[in-house]
Amino acid sequence: MDKDSVVPSLRSAFIASLLSGLIACAASLSAHAGKPDFNGAWSVEWCDKENPQRECGAFNLYLVQDGDRLCGEHQMATVGLGRLDEGQPGTVLGSVSGNRATVVIDATRSGAKYMATAERTSNRLQWRIVGMVLAGEWDEPTILPRKDTLTRDLRPNHVEHAKAVKDAPCRWPDAVGAE
Repeated sequence: MDKDSVVPSLRSAFIASLLSGLIACAASLSAHAGKPDFNGAWSVEWCDKENPQRECGAFNLYLVQDGDRLCGEHQMATVGLGRLDEGQPGTVLGSVSGNRATVVIDATRSGAKYMATAERTSNRLQWRIVGMVLAGEWDEPTILPRKDTLTRDLRPNHVEHAKAVKDAPCRWPDAVGAE
């Protein structure tokens, strides 16, 4: 090989190497920058349009994210507040992968545990129960929503409650005492 053919090949190899490094770096930055934050208060409210004086029902999630792990609590009320299902810190446990969280949620009315997914897009969570993973002690149907869209809830009382959940012992069972 002569000197004139080596220089362009080295230049091409250098440029290809530089470009692949830049692409890998950009992909890494966008993966870190684009990781959804599930922290905070999320809610959906249901009201009786035919009977507007009835109390609205709601489903609230208060989530704390630590890396890929989620811990939180839920509050659920049917329209008219006839049935409630209120958790405590730790009644929602899950993991985050990309823009989707998979959680196990305790239905405190029956003691059953359900698996659900929450897919994050912008300020919304697309909630869907996958199924029951553990039957409850009490024979009571769940009032947890099967499928719904929750939005980030910035009302002061919900933001404060989310902070209280974060400060509470909202931990995975294997993390208790590990600190």
